[in-house]
Amino acid sequence: MNVENFAHRKGVTKAIQSFRKRKDDKRTETAKALRRYKKTMKQEGYEPGRGASRKREAVVEGETKEKSNQEGESENTNTDQKQQQEQEQRVFQKRTKTNPFQKTLKKAAEKKEQQQQSEEERKTQEKQRQKKLKDRAKRSRQLRERTSKGQPVMKHVIHDILRKLERDKEQEQEESFQGKK
Repeated sequence: MNVENFAHRKGVTKAIQSFRKRKDDKRTETAKALRRYKKTMKQEGYEPGRGASRKREAVVEGETKEKSNQEGESENTNTDQKQQQEQEQRVFQKRTKTNPFQKTLKKAAEKKEQQQQSEEERKTQEKQRQKKLKDRAKRSRQLRERTSKGQPVMKHVIHDILRKLERDKEQEQEESFQGKK
């Protein structure tokens, strides 16, 4: 199917054509870059596309070539070996650079952690507030309840008084416990 059949307006077909042109241009640029990369790798003596392992293989190949040459020359073996070891150490040593943004990153992480904690606190406070509102609405609904003759339902009034007494008793116990400390 042809995409232009579905594109009714002139601007849509132009947009599709420009999109295709951009994609083709990008594809050709990528291919050019890959060809240049392969060419330079061959000039350097490496196999293109081997990644970071090419350095290690070059050093290992160099060792085998030097060993075969050193069999005939026993005088230079000590100096050559030392030089070779130094080169290997230089090749394999990773230099750890200090991060210039380390303090800033640490501050940002701390700030993010504090924001998460404050967000959690806000959520718990909101849940508690919602629970209190629900309880208050339930209590007021129960206390507003009336019998058929218009009198308040005593069961709800008694339960409310008991809840108040229990809450007062718990507060007194907490105060006395804190006073002993």
